[in-house]
Amino acid sequence: MQGYKRPNAQGGIYIIRAKCDAYELATGMMLVKIGLCYKGREGTLNRAIEHKTSCPHSIQIIRTFAVDSNTTIESLTQKPMTGGVHEMERYLHHVCEEYGWEHVGDGTEWFAVPLDFIKNKNRCPELQTVMANAPAWSDVEAFEILGHDVNTTTRESKAKLARVNNA
Repeated sequence: MQGYKRPNAQGGIYIIRAKCDAYELATGMMLVKIGLCYKGREGTLNRAIEHKTSCPHSIQIIRTFAVDSNTTIESLTQKPMTGGVHEMERYLHHVCEEYGWEHVGDGTEWFAVPLDFIKNKNRCPELQTVMANAPAWSDVEAFEILGHDVNTTTRESKAKLARVNNA
């Protein structure tokens, strides 16, 4: 199941790990979820933490990072595009699929990836590039205007951003 999709919206990406020693020992792979939140730093962290109640394993937040609107997003099959957090999440899922990393669980966002997925810069250079190019949370104007725990896609948020940008 996928949540709602808002094109070219600011938000955060989170990467969490479901720690399952038996699975990791048997396969050499770890379970990660790449998810999104249409909020800033605090909202994204809270969204990642919510998964502690929906997963039978211990959850570890591996990384969070900001995505602004009109972010250049590379493509594996065509020229780069611009988009926001939804488009970035879709791109990262596509990268995992292209590496052949298996979807696990009932949804489409959990992947079995190599244990050195984050630490080995050569394992997934596309992810490394995305994380290196991500703006600081404080550099995303929407989060500074609205706060870091406010949904950037609501009508009220869009109206407030439009007023500030037109002032």
